[in-house]
Amino acid sequence: MKRTFALSTALLLGAFIANPAKAAVINGDFSAGLTGWDSLGDVAVSAGEARLSTASLDVDDFPAAAGAFNLSGNAAAPVGQPGGVETFAGLPLGQLDPDPANGGWAFEGSALRQTLGVQA
Repeated sequence: MKRTFALSTALLLGAFIANPAKAAVINGDFSAGLTGWDSLGDVAVSAGEARLSTASLDVDDFPAAAGAFNLSGNAAAPVGQPGGVETFAGLPLGQLDPDPANGGWAFEGSALRQTLGVQA
């Protein structure tokens, strides 16, 4: 998830620098919570930072209570399924799997995005 967020941020910053008069990041410091941002999964704002996790609301936090590590009350979103994290981030399904040839798959995650319109 960090890779997707970093890539999105880099693209957003590149668009902002390329044409600052036509595009602006809305609420880039999260001082207004998630206003101006689309989120999917377990996303919350704390101390001026957006925090994303892979925490579900299910019983997978054992020995802690179900949902103990969840930040927002929203379950992490699925990865590798239509309508999940990859679809939200505009990536092909399977793109977030770290090493599928050796059994390394992504299962769930969270994401933030903000869409900007820029003029060439």
